[in-house]
Amino acid sequence: RHADYIQPKVTVTPIKAFYLATLGGAKTLSLDSDIGNFKVGKFADFCVADIGAIDPRYKLSELDANEILSLFMYRGNSGVVKETYVNGEKLEVDGLKIRGEK
Repeated sequence: RHADYIQPKVTVTPIKAFYLATLGGAKTLSLDSDIGNFKVGKFADFCVADIGAIDPRYKLSELDANEILSLFMYRGNSGVVKETYVNGEKLEVDGLKIRGEK
């Protein structure tokens, strides 16, 4: 989202922003053989998100990729994250403990 806001002369579409944050960034760092997408054999850190947590009126099957990424880019927050994986392994985190609640 910030890339779009700070680049007034360049259009940063949600699809372009996603690419730059994943495979584009990996290519820039010459790490695209190890990270950047879900190809077999690559390392994978990713989150599973629930688009319904952004706005239950949206149905994933009715949106194209740009619309889905736009929702995440402009209206998403940590509340949409349902699971987190680091190096392909599910990260078990107790959110209550992180916030210091019992």
